[in-house]
Amino acid sequence: ASMAGISLGGLAVSGGIPSIGSSAFPYDYYRSSLVAIIQSNWRRPVAPEGLREPVSCRVQFTILKSGIVQDARISAPSGNAALDQSALRALYDSNPLPPLPFQYGQASVSAEVVFELTPD
Repeated sequence: ASMAGISLGGLAVSGGIPSIGSSAFPYDYYRSSLVAIIQSNWRRPVAPEGLREPVSCRVQFTILKSGIVQDARISAPSGNAALDQSALRALYDSNPLPPLPFQYGQASVSAEVVFELTPD
């Protein structure tokens, strides 16, 4: 499995801020460290009894140049409250992230992370 259930989401653009997954942000090492940090702070909830299919939730947020995370919100709920709460908590526990690469010219970047809970 990819990093035990955490991956970067699509190219969701919010308010003209470049997406971390787009060519406007060509820093793979930053994406990798972002996923690894959130991964390390994620307390994966126990899969509910009878879960057959993976469930996932998406969290969207903005990363400022300093690495501060802003506006974290569930952009696509999983239907599993424990998963949604654990995903937001992982984000709060990862704040601040490393500063954005200094070569990156913008003040912030938008990101979306997918948290997937698979049957135990």
